[in-house]
Amino acid sequence: MASRKAENLVLICCRLHGYEKYAYDYLADKLRGLKLRAEFCNVSQADVYAAIENEFPAAFILPRGDNIRYDLMKLRALSRDFPELRVFLLDFSDSPDQIQSCYDAGAFAVLTMPMPFERLAKIIEGYVTGGFESEIPYIADYLRKCGIYEDSKGFDFLCRAIEIVLNDPQAVKGIVKNVYTKIGEEMSTTYTNVDRMIRYVVDRSLETGAIDRLTGKTHTERPLNQKLIRDICDMINTEHKRYFIIEE
Repeated sequence: MASRKAENLVLICCRLHGYEKYAYDYLADKLRGLKLRAEFCNVSQADVYAAIENEFPAAFILPRGDNIRYDLMKLRALSRDFPELRVFLLDFSDSPDQIQSCYDAGAFAVLTMPMPFERLAKIIEGYVTGGFESEIPYIADYLRKCGIYEDSKGFDFLCRAIEIVLNDPQAVKGIVKNVYTKIGEEMSTTYTNVDRMIRYVVDRSLETGAIDRLTGKTHTERPLNQKLIRDICDMINTEHKRYFIIEE
C-alpha cells in the first residue's frame, strides 16, 4: 500500500526517452498549468509499483501501446493490487469492444485519442479536483463506453444537456430555452453554438454506429438532438434506475 496519498498528483506512465517522453512532457506542462503536480514513471512494472507506493497519485495516466494483451494484463494487475487507483487509459482505437475490454480490466476511464493535450489535461483536472458537475463523470463514462467521440467541446455540451434533462425531465420540451441557453450561459457561448457542437458529435458518432449502440435503435436518418438526448436519458433511466423515467 502507498505510503501517503497526494491529492493533486498525476502520474504519467511512459518511456522516459525519445518522442513519447517529449510528447507527454507537453501534457505535463498543461497539467502543471492547471495547478496539478505531474510526474513520470517508466513503463516497467517495478518502476510503476515503486512510484505508486512512494506517493499514491490522484490519477494515473497509462497510454495504451501496440500490445493490447500486455496492457490489459497490466491494468488487471494494477486494479488488483491498487483497487483505489484511478487509471486513465489513453486508447488510440475507436473499437467499442476494445474500449469495453479496457473498462473490464479495471480502467477508471478510457479516453479516446488523439485529442488535444489541452483538452486531455482539462478532463483529468475535472476528475482530480472535482470540478465536474455531480453526474458528469458518470455520464461521460457511459457515452465513452459506447464509442461516442469526445474530441470536441460538443462532448461536454452533450454530457451537460443529458444531466439537465435527467434532473428535470420536462426541460427537453423546451430544449433551446431550458437546455441550450442554460449551457451557453454556464460555458460563455451562444445557444446556437451549443446546438451546432452537439450536432457535430452526433454526426461523427452516427458514422461509426455508436449512436445505434448507445440507444439500442437503428437510425436510418439523423435524429434531432432533442430526440437523441431523450433516448439517451431513457436508456440511463431504464438500465440504471438512477432517475425518474421521462414521461411523454
